[in-house]
Amino acid sequence: MPAKHDAPELEPQLAWLANMIVGAALSVHEQLGPSRDAAAYEDALAVELEYRGLRFDRRRTIQLIDRRENKVIEQPVSFVVDEQIIVELKPREDLDVKELKRTLPLLRTSGFRMAILISFNTRSIKDGIKRLVLT
Repeated sequence: MPAKHDAPELEPQLAWLANMIVGAALSVHEQLGPSRDAAAYEDALAVELEYRGLRFDRRRTIQLIDRRENKVIEQPVSFVVDEQIIVELKPREDLDVKELKRTLPLLRTSGFRMAILISFNTRSIKDGIKRLVLT
């Protein structure tokens, strides 16, 4: 399954859910702005997701299989929303290709189809949101 960085066609439910998560992130950034403590953003996003009626787990651990080392690695993620989307909060200002590549193994081994990476440490939150979809 190749990963695409552009906007592939999504099922309506997955697209709706992604839009709700992005809307929650926009609201958090509007209220708190950039350059706050990471924990403040995580707390605020949890409040916004709950306000929108979304089911989520916070600080969930996902198991990855490292075949090279022949072991299972536990990888914490910021949120798993509705058992469909991984949401990772990143402290870096820029979400570069390296960040996207680090997230690919999570998607491939977890069974989730989408990850949304969010950096609140940007002037415009639109620059701080990237989604990664397995197709």
